[in-house]
Amino acid sequence: MQIRELLDELLTSLETGPLISAVRHFEAKPAVFAPFPSSLDPRIVEALKARGVEQLYSHQAKAVEAVAKGEHLVVVTPTASGKTLCYNLPVLQALVQQPEARVLYLFPTKALAQDQLAELTELAKSLPDMRMFTYDGDTPQDARRSVRARANLVLTNPDMLHSGILPHHTKWVNLFQNLKYVVIDELHAYRGVFGSHLANVLRRLKRICRHYGATPQFIMASATIANPGDLAQRLTGERVVELNESGAPTGEKTFMVYNPPVVNPELGIRAPYLGEASKLAARFLKKKVATIVFCQSRLSTEVVLASIKKWCWPRSRRWSRTRPATPASCAATAAATCRCAAARSSRGSARARCSGWSRPARSSSASTSATSTLRCSRGIRAPSPRCGSRRAGRAGAAASPPR
Repeated sequence: MQIRELLDELLTSLETGPLISAVRHFEAKPAVFAPFPSSLDPRIVEALKARGVEQLYSHQAKAVEAVAKGEHLVVVTPTASGKTLCYNLPVLQALVQQPEARVLYLFPTKALAQDQLAELTELAKSLPDMRMFTYDGDTPQDARRSVRARANLVLTNPDMLHSGILPHHTKWVNLFQNLKYVVIDELHAYRGVFGSHLANVLRRLKRICRHYGATPQFIMASATIANPGDLAQRLTGERVVELNESGAPTGEKTFMVYNPPVVNPELGIRAPYLGEASKLAARFLKKKVATIVFCQSRLSTEVVLASIKKWCWPRSRRWSRTRPATPASCAATAAATCRCAAARSSRGSARARCSGWSRPARSSSASTSATSTLRCSRGIRAPSPRCGSRRAGRAGAAASPPR
């Protein structure tokens, strides 16, 4: 089934149709390219071409030109539009032309810093004297001294900048004296209290840079938000140029707003959104449509994944996906089960001997049960481990008389 037919089915279904409150369709848009700026170092151009980049998108070329003019910049384009090159190209250009220059990258998480380090290392393989390192809580003490002394590009996070770099600025004299660019990625993540903390940390950074005679330039990148320019100005305290026209190609998109059904009209309570998202994702997966579900936390991701597995592969079907049973495999499985049951029974008898439990005498009228009962000398009763062989359990009890 095509995606268009599946979406039409969602809209016309009596179950899901009334829950879709808005639909927007956007046509595909071709890419808008621009040549490499003439000021860009030929070695960087060759490194880009070696990775298959024959020309830049229009917003990437405009970003390089705006940074070259000395303007503080925030780039706001959609996901996977090439925002990384908007700040990596000016940074690499500065490090190639000015070996004494220093650059500071700020990411909200350590994982993002590691990803960007791998990207920069791959891009700068053919460039001379690139000393790029991460500096965070996982950096060993001996490596920290090396980073302070040698690095010309440091990747860190706001917490480490606040507690590990700014208070020890006398050890980072080379960085602060020659700091040319401060790159802040994922700008949209710095909102609320976290954003207020970063704004104060950046003002401390600027004050220390002025103390050492440097005036860094800010380059920021953000996902699509309503007020990126205003957010950037509030965080940095500087006048910022906003670049929000993307030259990257985009595919055809259809946006649907799905409102979970009301389960309690009196209180206005709706069904859990994670469960509804799981149902929709399972519906797409059953139709062989590749689906991605974005969640706000790891716990939410695990809950959604478990629900999708339940909807797409019930227990009976999950068992049926194993290898077909044969007489030999059934015999092997039965033998292994008996061995495990006998081992569990032996362990249970050993525990009974060590703890002073004893088995009560069996009367002739007692009924046979797969679950036996252990009796303590104090009269407390507790169920014993369930075993697959009652004979093994009786033999263990007979071999261990009460002490």
